[in-house]
Amino acid sequence: FGNNRYIFVIIDKSINYLIWKEYEKETRKLYDEIKKIWPDNNSWYDYTHQTIIDFIYSNSALFFQNGNVLNAGSGGSIYNGISGKFFHVDISDKFIKELPNSYVASIENLPFNTNFFDTAICVGSVINYCDALTALSEIYRVLKHDSYLILEYERSSTGELIFQKDYNKSITLQVYQYNNQDNHKIWLYSDKYINSILKNIGFKLVDNRYYHVFSSLYNHFADDENKSGKIAKLDKIAATFVKKYLAHNRIMTCY
Repeated sequence: FGNNRYIFVIIDKSINYLIWKEYEKETRKLYDEIKKIWPDNNSWYDYTHQTIIDFIYSNSALFFQNGNVLNAGSGGSIYNGISGKFFHVDISDKFIKELPNSYVASIENLPFNTNFFDTAICVGSVINYCDALTALSEIYRVLKHDSYLILEYERSSTGELIFQKDYNKSITLQVYQYNNQDNHKIWLYSDKYINSILKNIGFKLVDNRYYHVFSSLYNHFADDENKSGKIAKLDKIAATFVKKYLAHNRIMTCY
C-alpha cells in the first residue's frame, strides 16, 4: 500500500503540473492577443489601475537609487519617479520587448540569482494567473533578506461570489469577460490562503488595503463591470469588516 500511495502522489503532482502548464500557455496566448493591459473606457479597470498606482507611489520610500527592482508580471508598467533599476518580467514579450532589462518568463520560474532584488512589485492580479505558492516562493527567493514586496490580487471573498458555493474558497477558478475576450479564466484566492503562503515562506505583512467593495456587490447583481466600477468611489466609507467580506481586490506590502 505504501508504494502505491507514493505512486498516486507522483501521478497527482504530475497532473497538477500539466494543468498549470496548460493554464500558463492559455495566459500567454491571452496577453499576446490583447491590445492593452488596461481596457479603455472602463470605470472598473480605471479605478483598479489608479488604486495600484497610488499605493505604489505612497510606498515610494521602499525604493532607493541603484536598488534592483523586480516588476513581476510587468505588462510594460513604468513608474516614473520611483527609484531603482527595474527588471521587467512577463509571460509575453508584447508589452515589454521595447523596455530595458526585460525577460520573458513565468514568475513561477524567475531567471535571476537568489537574493538579487532589493524590492519587488507584483500587481495587476498577476498571481491570479499562477500557482500562488510557487510564484510567491520564487519572488521570496530572488529578494534580499528583509526586502519589500508590493503584492495585489483578486479575492474569493468578493461580493461577486457572496452566497455562492465558491465564496471564500482557498482557490476557485472563475470565468469573466476581460478586454473583449470571453471565457477569460482566473484563479481567485482567499486571504487566509495567501496569508498562510506568505507566512510559511517567510514574509511578514506590513500594510494592506481592500478595494472594489460595494462595486463588487453591485456587480453580483448587475453583471456589468463598467457600471459597477462607478460605485467604487464608495470604498472610502466602508467599514473595515465590510471590506474584508466584500472587497474584490487586496493590495499589500510585506517583507
